[in-house]
Amino acid sequence: MTTANCVHHGTRSSSSGTSVRRLPNPAWVVFLVAVFILVFAVSRGFADEDDTFGHEHGKHEHGAVTFNIALDGDTLLLELDAPAINVLGFERAPRNDAERKLVTNAHAWLAGGREMLRVPSNAACRLQSANFTAPKLGTGHADYQPRYAFRCSNPAALVWVEVWALRKLKEVERAQVNLITPQAQRQQTLQGGELRVPLK
Repeated sequence: MTTANCVHHGTRSSSSGTSVRRLPNPAWVVFLVAVFILVFAVSRGFADEDDTFGHEHGKHEHGAVTFNIALDGDTLLLELDAPAINVLGFERAPRNDAERKLVTNAHAWLAGGREMLRVPSNAACRLQSANFTAPKLGTGHADYQPRYAFRCSNPAALVWVEVWALRKLKEVERAQVNLITPQAQRQQTLQGGELRVPLK
């Protein structure tokens, strides 16, 4: 038996692979917005105190990606903020079939929420919802900002998460994690292939 699992089940992507919006009810929308407003506020507060934290939400910087992670009750939330060049390897419109296939595959991955996070298996987390809209390529800077919600049957077992999305992103020089849990509010920078983020 493995000691951890990759949470990626429970949400289907659209046939085009470019946009998925499936939230169970309006209360989830309010909950997600409230939590991420808090995440962004903490992120901006850290950035104001120390500019080494650098990548404020909405700032486009090649090589720098941000993960906002929040835990509330049995719900684990994740938002990725990444320049297109770190998702695709380019920000312009695809020029050939190989590049178009690369875009299609990347969008299917982001829309489906597969291999975004790895958590302890006894936390029993499943993907509850995904919110992904593909940026328009070829009109200047482009950013990817998908959001995911995971429902965990045993949230007490969530002592860490591993950001598996970093294994698929390209040429990331700095990965910043903004974390909010009942026990912690902090930032962590993942370096040198590091993936694990303690939640307590």
